[in-house]
Amino acid sequence: MPCDWESLRNLAGYGVDGKRVIKAIMVFLMDTQRLKRVLLLGQSIIYLIAFASIYYQIPALYGETGIAPVAAKIEKCVASEPLNCVSPLVFVLSHQLSIKPSTALQIVALFGIFFSISTIAIRPTRHFIFYLVLVLLYLSIVKVGDTFLYFQWDSLVLESGWLMIVVAASGNSPADLMSTYLVRFLAARLMFSSGIVKLQSMCPTWWGLTALDIHYETQCLPTPLAWFAHNQPEWARRLSVALTFFIEIYLPPMFLLPIPMLRAIAAIPNIIFMFAIMATGNYNFFNLHFALLCVSSLEGGYTSAAIRARGLGRRFLEFVVSAAVFGAAAVHWAMMFGIQYDPKTSTVLSKITFSKAEFAKMTKLGTSVFVHVAIVGFVLVFLEFLVTVWKQNKATPAATPEGKSKKSGKGKGEKKTAETKSNGGSSGSIFGATGRNAFFVLFFGSFLFWTSFVPFTQIDDAASNRIPDILREVHVRTRKFEFTHSYGLFRRMTGVEGRPEIVIEGSHAPNGPWKEIEFFAKPGNVNASPAVVLPHQPRLDWQMWFAALGAYQHNPWFLSLVNRLLNNDANVIGQLKDWPFKNKKEPLTFVRAQLYHYKFTKPGSKAWWTRSLQHEYMPVMTKDSPAILEFLAQNSLIATKTYKTGPIDKAIDQLHAQLRFKQLRNLAMRSPSTASEHFRVEHNCLRFSPLPLYLIISLYGCHAAFNVYLCELNKRQRIVWHLCPQNTENVYEVIVV
Repeated sequence: MPCDWESLRNLAGYGVDGKRVIKAIMVFLMDTQRLKRVLLLGQSIIYLIAFASIYYQIPALYGETGIAPVAAKIEKCVASEPLNCVSPLVFVLSHQLSIKPSTALQIVALFGIFFSISTIAIRPTRHFIFYLVLVLLYLSIVKVGDTFLYFQWDSLVLESGWLMIVVAASGNSPADLMSTYLVRFLAARLMFSSGIVKLQSMCPTWWGLTALDIHYETQCLPTPLAWFAHNQPEWARRLSVALTFFIEIYLPPMFLLPIPMLRAIAAIPNIIFMFAIMATGNYNFFNLHFALLCVSSLEGGYTSAAIRARGLGRRFLEFVVSAAVFGAAAVHWAMMFGIQYDPKTSTVLSKITFSKAEFAKMTKLGTSVFVHVAIVGFVLVFLEFLVTVWKQNKATPAATPEGKSKKSGKGKGEKKTAETKSNGGSSGSIFGATGRNAFFVLFFGSFLFWTSFVPFTQIDDAASNRIPDILREVHVRTRKFEFTHSYGLFRRMTGVEGRPEIVIEGSHAPNGPWKEIEFFAKPGNVNASPAVVLPHQPRLDWQMWFAALGAYQHNPWFLSLVNRLLNNDANVIGQLKDWPFKNKKEPLTFVRAQLYHYKFTKPGSKAWWTRSLQHEYMPVMTKDSPAILEFLAQNSLIATKTYKTGPIDKAIDQLHAQLRFKQLRNLAMRSPSTASEHFRVEHNCLRFSPLPLYLIISLYGCHAAFNVYLCELNKRQRIVWHLCPQNTENVYEVIVV
């Protein structure tokens, strides 16, 4: 077949312009140095979002009178053995500065925000030392985070954080090839495991391709678009589930193949998939983070010149191989999931055609293939690293004995400076020519690569049994640093009969009247639209979703929450949407909890939800009940020591108050029950300190405005955007026509 552009036209007889297809794919490819800049900048933004989000919630969650006081954990530490503490940094700050543990935790978060902003705004600070500091700061928070930070995206921040140290340490050298491969390997492991565990769980909704029949309404925090997605045709939802398996199982192994065009073809659907999830669910920064990791698969070559220098024949060969591999995967997927077009109804039918026994065999084979492809890819990258070093050294002209360059006549010092600039600090040997940190990249990168197989192979017993004992031992001994993790998102679907939701009610009298306590973002009022709060994660709202799946006796923090509400704790109340007990004559004295099942309404309804009472979740509780206090003390949810508020504590508390983070909770857009189609936007009263946190505020504002737009399209009811107090002077009226 002649390798010219004309031979690519009318590809496969379908009129596809092969030249345009190849050029379109090549647009997404970037050289290694540009990719590194994107990865490091993106990781810094993720850090900023993560630190700012948790900082806002520290007083309520981890304050001395919070739901899960960090002081209760730090009190167990011994001054003579700080490294044995659950979070040495928090303990040392608290002990040495004589401040409250929660203040120390806020300082850690503030340092995280500062270093994140530095690496975003100042390019030279994207040094591996800065990223080492960032990962240690976040690790210090996670270690005391308890149940509110037991999420896979927090583990992902830590694991990718260690990888970004490798990316930053490699300098502008061929060692970059290994660092970017490790990022691709993490993205492939995460998504492949998430696809496998869905079917391994034997959940009937995944096997029946009906998971999306309930997912949109039962996920932790749906967005308004989730209502529309839930009400799409059944065949579309089933096809979406089948496509999910294609994206999560079939495409990730392609991230590891040494074919840039194929990697790009596999990565782009995953990135689109992440943004589709963001549209229908509030999964904080996770989807942005994973999309960033997928960008590592868009690496087209070590230099932009190498990408441009690819001949027509090589590009055409890459395109043919990529199309063949991707097409074979698509055909196999279509056969396994019974994809058929029904011309009578103009729909696409889908159903799983393999048995559970066959899936077990395919899992064993697929995991083995994945592991071997990853190892071969790692070896090829290492060989490419050596070849690139050899080419660079060969291309470097030797200096004459007189100290002059043979060609240019420049002095020895000038020539060395030029070489150093082009090679990222090169000097001539295999490690000197690749920069002073090349050995660290090779050693630490290899360590992360091989130890990551220990948690990954948990999805298959046969593969796990083949892991050498020495790797298991190393993984166990280094587990406290959170280098590597196992992943598996949405293993099982819950809420088949309806979304279980806890509604906390309070009263000033034992017999009522009972008033519902509305939370920041979770569903409550059936007439209120779902909130849009990403990239922020309201940790309390998320844990309320998990608590609804069990009993309050199995969630000690829930009783701690109730106890804080009964004590009228200002920090905890600040995490709520509204507080219905502002009247001092009728204070909150009694609290109970009811379990409801929520479901999305059908098109045509003015409400967003319907709900039905199931049973009492928690009986009536009163303030400072001895039984509750004893239970909380047993579960380390009450600080036993009394802490004085010193000058540093006062300064940090004042800083938190000046940032006015309390106002951010109103950025979760909701629609009141009034049926008039009228919007009022209040603004210009956010008072923040000069700290450059406006990036986060802007993200919240953009998504809040997007929510207004969605509700305008729906034309159901009025939206009030409470950004500031009611006496705001700047008020704009927008009438929906």
